[in-house]
Amino acid sequence: MFFGNLEPARAMRGQVTWSGQTFPLFFGRIDDFNVKADMADRSVDLSFLDALNDLSRINLSTEVFQTLRTGEIIDVILDEVGWTAGRQIDLGATIVKYWWEDGTDALSAINDLVKSEGAPSIAYVAPDGTFVFHDRHHRIQTQRSTTVQATYAQPAVFDCTAVDLPGYDFTAPFNYAHGWRDIINSVSFEVQERNVDPDITVVWTNEAIVELASGESQTIEISTSDPFLGAITPVSGTDYNAFGPGTLTVSLSRSSGASTKIILTAVGGAVSVHDLQLRAQLISVRRTVKVNRQDSGSISAHGERTYPDAAPWANANDANAIAGSILIRYAERRPTVEMRVVTQDPPHFLEIVNRRVGDRIHITNGEMGLDDDFFVERITHQIQRINQPGHAPVHAVIFGCEKATVQAANPFRFDVRGAGFDQGVFDPIQTDSPFTVFVFDDPVNGAFDFGQYGT
Repeated sequence: MFFGNLEPARAMRGQVTWSGQTFPLFFGRIDDFNVKADMADRSVDLSFLDALNDLSRINLSTEVFQTLRTGEIIDVILDEVGWTAGRQIDLGATIVKYWWEDGTDALSAINDLVKSEGAPSIAYVAPDGTFVFHDRHHRIQTQRSTTVQATYAQPAVFDCTAVDLPGYDFTAPFNYAHGWRDIINSVSFEVQERNVDPDITVVWTNEAIVELASGESQTIEISTSDPFLGAITPVSGTDYNAFGPGTLTVSLSRSSGASTKIILTAVGGAVSVHDLQLRAQLISVRRTVKVNRQDSGSISAHGERTYPDAAPWANANDANAIAGSILIRYAERRPTVEMRVVTQDPPHFLEIVNRRVGDRIHITNGEMGLDDDFFVERITHQIQRINQPGHAPVHAVIFGCEKATVQAANPFRFDVRGAGFDQGVFDPIQTDSPFTVFVFDDPVNGAFDFGQYGT
């Protein structure tokens, strides 16, 4: 059935149907498959890549965009690649003064923006094919992350006096890691600050002579070491000299970016083009700022553990905020767990097909003494024993989770006695409470006398 009929890269959709309702699980393409035709093993193993992989095969070449947030730029990228599926894009906290790409694949460009947004931002394709981008503030602003969405509980195994706990069941294996190997306590970013040159200068020259027959067009692709704005369509006598009986027409494919195309056309006769050049305003690096932040207590306890990535599009202020966000989460790494949940009944089935990355859940494991909130970081579906007469399918999910942040008990507030100068804290160790932090676009909790200034 598979031979000759199924090819890699075919679009596929994984879903389950229950009680007349369809629940999406995966959206992507077939990567490869292995057909087994033995008498004892008549099966096929298929591997898949989600829709993000499609973006890795599309190279970008864009104009220069000015003063956009990371989420707005991701929207630009999705427009450039012709993304037609759904989108759920946060605005983003990092502001990028100048952004462009030239020769970079779309997936790498998005990953660079996620790094420039900082932890715990994330970009992924949801099971229904929706492209999702959450910025670094989503866990203190999104209801699914601020409020517990479900509770999973299991009493101590050999405690005969233990009572059943309210919540969904989970099964073995339950894996716990304290996260020492993931500790990061030193962050360093080099931030290039660019400005537009006030003068229009020559950014590209061509010493070769371009010969055009009558009616012929040639497209000359040019690139520059720095991006540019306001490129001027080449002017006769200034940016080129044309000789011959014909007339030369000149146009540009775009006026900004790190590359553009000059289109030359000879009209009414042959034309010889000499000394062609392009003028524009370069966006040059004026200075490089180094942002360094460390957690001395963590370094003393664990040794220096450096952050390996850059924040290529962040300005100095955002780079400092990103570094602080990384240290908050990784200087003393919060525990992580892997928990298996099986669809043993309709409530458990509905629970696992509706759970999403970024959801806040509560986990109680009496055997380990664990009783705390966690964020869902990873979801892996496992479906076995399908279409076997007399047997129901086994559908389980593995949740990879990270312990949720503990909020500061006494954050600095201007309008509360006992939380002022030398009494409150600017919350350098913990993060802000989503219920009280000052947010400018929240009409209630973000107003004066309601919210607090946070980090």
